[in-house]
Amino acid sequence: MRTLLSLFLTTALTAQLPVVPSPQGVEPGPGRIAVGSYASDHAPFARPLAAFTATLARLGAPTGVAAERVTMRFQPFPDDGKAHAAESYRIRIGNGEANVFAADPLGFARATATLCQMLEIEDGVATWPCVTIDDAPKLPFRCFMVDMGRNPHSPKVLQQVVDLCWFYKVRFLQMHLTDDQLSSWPSRAFPKLRDERAGWTWDDYVALEAYAIARGVTLVPEIDVPGHSTILRDRYPEVFGKSPQELATLPAATEGVKQLVDELLAVFQSTPYVHLGGDESGVGGDPLRDFLNRIARHVKARGRRAIVWEGVVQSPLRDRSVRQVTAAGDGRVRMTNSSPDPFRGAQTTPLPTPAPSWRVHCRADSLHVSARISCRPSATIVATMR
Repeated sequence: MRTLLSLFLTTALTAQLPVVPSPQGVEPGPGRIAVGSYASDHAPFARPLAAFTATLARLGAPTGVAAERVTMRFQPFPDDGKAHAAESYRIRIGNGEANVFAADPLGFARATATLCQMLEIEDGVATWPCVTIDDAPKLPFRCFMVDMGRNPHSPKVLQQVVDLCWFYKVRFLQMHLTDDQLSSWPSRAFPKLRDERAGWTWDDYVALEAYAIARGVTLVPEIDVPGHSTILRDRYPEVFGKSPQELATLPAATEGVKQLVDELLAVFQSTPYVHLGGDESGVGGDPLRDFLNRIARHVKARGRRAIVWEGVVQSPLRDRSVRQVTAAGDGRVRMTNSSPDPFRGAQTTPLPTPAPSWRVHCRADSLHVSARISCRPSATIVATMR
């Protein structure tokens, strides 16, 4: 009975807090506290703190003013011998103090996202509710995908998408950079791939990477091969061949894809993944498997892991490659394991009940978020913006 009552009270208190997703632990207190400045002496928190105060300024909250107001202090969890989960944080506001603890810079970003959602500004004064929050993401893989290989999306729009991911604690932002219709990757090794319609420069991506890191968002680049590769093959047939089959089997094509992977990792240095596509190529069998394994080994040699779409589910991959599933036609999918380690395989199997879907708008661009995915351990993939 006590357990059920505790669960009910925790759920009720969490529901009253205007934070999405709901924190795992919430203890509300009375009143609110006015904060005038923000400080941390922990060097790894410098960049995310600067991003947080810049956001507060954009929202109209004064920073570094009014000595009579509280200073919100950010620091690592105390060294008390307790283990703290990755991305975890604690917020303690009350009794004339505002303290935030985080396990790592990602935890710092999750805390500041919660703080932004609880912020109120009135007459130039920023206030937060008195509350204690202990929180960490339940799902280790939370991802939003932007399709930049069919329609162009500007650096400004991607920056807004990063803000959206940060605000809702989505860790990964996957960028589908190439497809049959468009290349949004300004390759230096293959400059004819650069498309003026896309509007991106190398420096734009470097700036976006820094912007995302400061907000706890990891950019995951995708070059789709050997299918969805018309742009590569039309502009460099001497390298990538004239068909997906040739792209998968020609030694020059393999070397060309490796060069593209190296370019991506020169810019997206924080990513643990490189997405290789691999779907709907019409190749299949040993040629597809062997090609993707060759590229996956190259990715592994660079200290990262390869991700491929579900289209190669019948072609066993080596080197701990991750398979990712896109939304089924009804938005319902089931994740399955295809190796001893969790989160390896995926196939489009309907779930017993419809998965929820949401639609939000970002200026003229429609962001369609869909497909909650169930797996062991759980992961959430949200897609797609086109």
